[in-house]
Amino acid sequence: QSCAAPVEMKTVDASNPGTFFATFARDKTSGILELTSNAHVSYVRFDSGRYHSGYFCDKTDVTAIPKFLESQFLAGPDGQPPVLTAAVFPYVADLPQQAPNALINTYRELYWRIVDEIEKELPGEAKRRAQKVSAGVVDAHKAITILSAPRGTEIPDSVVQPEELASALTDWSLQLLEGVEVLMPGTAPKILREATREHRYVLQSAGYYGRLPWPVTW
Repeated sequence: QSCAAPVEMKTVDASNPGTFFATFARDKTSGILELTSNAHVSYVRFDSGRYHSGYFCDKTDVTAIPKFLESQFLAGPDGQPPVLTAAVFPYVADLPQQAPNALINTYRELYWRIVDEIEKELPGEAKRRAQKVSAGVVDAHKAITILSAPRGTEIPDSVVQPEELASALTDWSLQLLEGVEVLMPGTAPKILREATREHRYVLQSAGYYGRLPWPVTW
């Protein structure tokens, strides 16, 4: 929707963030600010010049919003000012709920725990099978690229909603475990129980188990 709305580009002076944000209060701006700093995109919604809500790329939970926004204007380790662009477009709908990093990490851990349990049943096969299924569902579930990122790596820079994580893990699990069941009937419930035990309440609230054909008992 926002793509069709008129967009107003804003001039940004990296050396003067205070003046930049003061204009929104002065002009009583209502709309969404899209602020890009070195290719990291954040969104801030203003209502009559006052902050309303936002999505802040890579902001930690302990960082205050004003401090985070100020950091987007700071020079990098090389002393170079950031490449900044800003645009304002009319508010047309609530910003989608973004999955926090903690939830993304939980789903990544679940992905790899399922792979680990399959490896116990089919030594040497699990990772290859997991990657093949991931490639098969990626068109329908972009979030699978986040879940399947190798352990120990940074979370890929991507905006994802909680339900997208659950949907991606569900479809991936279904297709992967159906293949395992063909070779070793009856192992899917055991794999699910062992792999997801620690985070089963997260998955239960997302409706994960109800969308799989195998009953899991605790």
